[in-house]
Amino acid sequence: MRHAPTDAERKLWQCLRTGQIEGLKFRRQHPIPPYIADFCCVERKLIVELDGGQHNSEVDGFRTRQLEAQGWVVLRFWDNDVLLNIESVVEAICHAIAQRTLTPTPLPEGEGLKQSTVENVSEANCNAIAQRTLTPTPLPEGEGLKQSTVENVSEANCNAVAQRTLTPTPLPGEEGLNGATRT
Repeated sequence: MRHAPTDAERKLWQCLRTGQIEGLKFRRQHPIPPYIADFCCVERKLIVELDGGQHNSEVDGFRTRQLEAQGWVVLRFWDNDVLLNIESVVEAICHAIAQRTLTPTPLPEGEGLKQSTVENVSEANCNAIAQRTLTPTPLPEGEGLKQSTVENVSEANCNAVAQRTLTPTPLPGEEGLNGATRT
């Protein structure tokens, strides 16, 4: 663990500290055995590593795979990226946090909501559901479909209905029967 942060670490820490990103708490130089992360958010299992000229990409790759195997997401940035383009670095961290939020970790087997199956639904429950489904709740007065009454059906409507009802459409093969109908 180092006591004196680099310029890049100091600059990034100014953006991460005191819940400035999504109200999340980031820690600096936080131990995650067997390593020490430059920055991490325990709540979202996110690690931010800054790499300067002294870093070995092969060793860093192994370290990243080990931390990911423990369930951490590891973001790596070059010191120069932080020093010259801090906005893009913070944006990438925010994006990683959003991705982490939208992809929940599945619960261990046996925890959480259980799905209903035919075996665990009793006959009494099915009957109760059918009773509720088949018994409609009456609508308040004046709502819903209105019944037709003689007063609200005009003579023209009656004649149109009568025309359609009383004038049968010929069935196929009946066109040549000269007005004769089948009985």
